Amino acid sequence: MLGILHNDSRSRVARGERLPNATLSLFSQFLRSPRSVGSVLPSSRGLAKLMVEPVDFTSPLTIIEFGPGTGTITSCIAERLRPQSRYIGIETNKKFFEDVSIQFPNLHFVNRSAVEIEPILQSFNIKSVNAILSGIPWASLPAGLQPEILDGAVRSLHPGGVFVTFAYVSGLLLPAAQTLRRQLKARFSNVQTSRVIWNNFPPAFTYVCQR
Repeated sequence: MLGILHNDSRSRVARGERLPNATLSLFSQFLRSPRSVGSVLPSSRGLAKLMVEPVDFTSPLTIIEFGPGTGTITSCIAERLRPQSRYIGIETNKKFFEDVSIQFPNLHFVNRSAVEIEPILQSFNIKSVNAILSGIPWASLPAGLQPEILDGAVRSLHPGGVFVTFAYVSGLLLPAAQTLRRQLKARFSNVQTSRVIWNNFPPAFTYVCQR
């Protein structure tokens, strides 16, 4: 069982709160690898809540997170995850992987790429999942990687499963953003856009996609 702790007497780390240096860590990793990080600031709490809204946490489920980063969205998942549910965070950045592994000791993380979702699930003896939440910076990915990740995500979802990712309003006219929208619509039976979280930096919204 991959559960979570809800004991207020635990330390901030055990409760899954973000490390105090989360913003500094993100900025540092952005300077090292801007293509893989994509932003100089962590996602806002409002955007994180919006990301988890489409997921049904009322019964046990298996949920995957692409790119936990500094753990903002992970924290919202952890607060809602019920006993007997399973969570796997797939983080390619080693520093972020190490930080969230400490920050959320009762959740499971792997230091690998989202492209490898299928062999990762096989290693956990998981055939399919209920939900995938993605914090991947799609616009900065190398050409060809976007469809490869999405194809693996679709194959890994239960029928009716949900895939949620976010995009920045400021980048909507960029070719990579338009490509992402087309890729999502080509793969999922239903794709909806959410309201905009204006106090995120930059302002962002989510794509909610159902297989």
